[in-house]
Amino acid sequence: MKNKMKIIYIALISILLFSCEDLEQTVDYELPYEEKLVIDGNLAAKASNISVIVTKTIPPLERVTFDKVRVTDAECKVYYEDKVIDLELSENQELSVYYSREPVEIKVGVEYRLEVKWNGKTAIARTTIPKLPEIVAVSKETITDEYDWSNEYYKLSFQNEEKGVLQISDDYLGPNESNVYIFKEESKTYDVWVQEYRIVNNRDSVFTLFYYDFDYLKYYNSRNEGDSDGGIFGSSGLNIEGNVEGDEAIGLWIGYNQKQDTISKYLR
Repeated sequence: MKNKMKIIYIALISILLFSCEDLEQTVDYELPYEEKLVIDGNLAAKASNISVIVTKTIPPLERVTFDKVRVTDAECKVYYEDKVIDLELSENQELSVYYSREPVEIKVGVEYRLEVKWNGKTAIARTTIPKLPEIVAVSKETITDEYDWSNEYYKLSFQNEEKGVLQISDDYLGPNESNVYIFKEESKTYDVWVQEYRIVNNRDSVFTLFYYDFDYLKYYNSRNEGDSDGGIFGSSGLNIEGNVEGDEAIGLWIGYNQKQDTISKYLR
């Protein structure tokens, strides 16, 4: 009887194994993919050069390498006022950077239009460098929160003429940290509070202002969209928006103004 039960058991296992093999199928399927131009560039006020990084998207399951995303035969032009600037491919072949070989003075209040053509695709973007907001007053204030914790702050009052995105940074904050304020209306006074220890570095309180074209807000509001909320495979965003026009192109081409100053110069 025991031997008969063993034979039945082995037979059942064999049937199950053969059944599983019958269910196995290999399916060849490619994820939807549309090749696009990717534009990454900015213009700094009073800079002497224009440059932009031009790359392309690759299929979602491919491993990203510079060789796969690099674009080395694009036609890049920048239009402003009555001028046309041709951007040439940089000698550094590791990155597909296009730049103006001759010096160019970047002006505040002038619209710069970028046009990139490659492989039948066209990317167009426009930006105007805004005028820096004027600091009209700085005062030191103590603010107490709902838990009775008190902190010293600098209150900076700005008068702006143009909409824009303001960032304040200093040595304490580091290169990737900043205070960000959205100036949504023109010709308005904005009050900004910056905690004292984020400005003072045991020496004169040096800070830097960056004022971006208002279109930068599209990127700023979407920079973390689609990330995995701090998980082990977290990213900085998968659905980032920019100001590049065209169904076959994505990216950001933005102008900004900047200024370095000290709190003590304005403190009353």
